[in-house]
Amino acid sequence: MRLETTDARIAAAVATVSQAALSRESFPSLSVQVTAVSSFDDLTTLAPNRRTPAAYQRSLGRILVNERVFFDMPENEWVGIIAHELGEYIAACCADCIPEVGALEADLQADYVACLLGFSASLKAGRRDRSGEYHAALDLADDPSAFVQAISRWRDRRLAGLTT
Repeated sequence: MRLETTDARIAAAVATVSQAALSRESFPSLSVQVTAVSSFDDLTTLAPNRRTPAAYQRSLGRILVNERVFFDMPENEWVGIIAHELGEYIAACCADCIPEVGALEADLQADYVACLLGFSASLKAGRRDRSGEYHAALDLADDPSAFVQAISRWRDRRLAGLTT
């Protein structure tokens, strides 16, 4: 799995995530383009929240970076964001690459992929608003069954309004 971009502003982050993805033999040998766009104002079906820093555009098989939001974030969070969107791609296009978390919704599968690639610290930094329970679950990616159990427990508690 290779990520590519022609945008020099995000080239280092894209290369870091791409290198980690190339090391995973279970990921397919595909290329995914990472493209920066000025905003998500016209992409409400892709990203209903215009403040989303990035999104996977399934119809074109690419990752879009929302310039209006992404470049205001600390650079140490960029790889986590891009790795999460790569996880969205993998969850959508080749879920059999991550069967151990197949019962989870795509967003949590994407978090799993980002952690599996080694970007849990960056992901946590970008999600400071989430509880310690969520952050602890991310640390369990090396043990898929423990990850699924912990992230499912966090998700259920979040849906019940008991945690963030």
